[in-house]
Amino acid sequence: MGTLSMRTFPTSFSGLLFALAIPSLPCGDSAPTIERRLGLMGTQLSLSVEAASREQAAAASEAAVRALEVVEERLSTWRESSELAELNHSPVGQVHAITPELALDLSRAQQWWRETEGAFDPSIGSLARAFGLRIGGRIASADEIADARVPGGFAALELHETTAIRQQSALCIDEGGFG
Repeated sequence: MGTLSMRTFPTSFSGLLFALAIPSLPCGDSAPTIERRLGLMGTQLSLSVEAASREQAAAASEAAVRALEVVEERLSTWRESSELAELNHSPVGQVHAITPELALDLSRAQQWWRETEGAFDPSIGSLARAFGLRIGGRIASADEIADARVPGGFAALELHETTAIRQQSALCIDEGGFG
């Protein structure tokens, strides 16, 4: 196995930071390194993989990229076609089918929301939009802020093993804190 290091460079306030580690073994001073730069979930990612051989480094790099792409397909709200973006656009009060993987992601986020008594609250997507955080920022009006607030926060998402129900129209889950 080699070493993998990743750095991210947020492109906006809501840019998602990734951290991924693969166990490493010493590879010596002249170990081959594969470096890649990717744009995922609204951020730029620099990926560097060092391994005993170029083939191992390339394989580890590909595995890391594939894993990140799977997460982006499920969680990125930077893509309208992601599973989370589709949930965010689902009609209020209607059952929306989700994968067990998204259910697990959201249940963990809900647990963090409960444990922090709402200090961690991924239901801030509408507020982020009101303040234009993905387009450089702006001052939202009092009415825009009031419309974007989700009374009860993340509790406005009814979550089950393979379904979710948005209980309020302002509920828009932002993956930036847990993706």
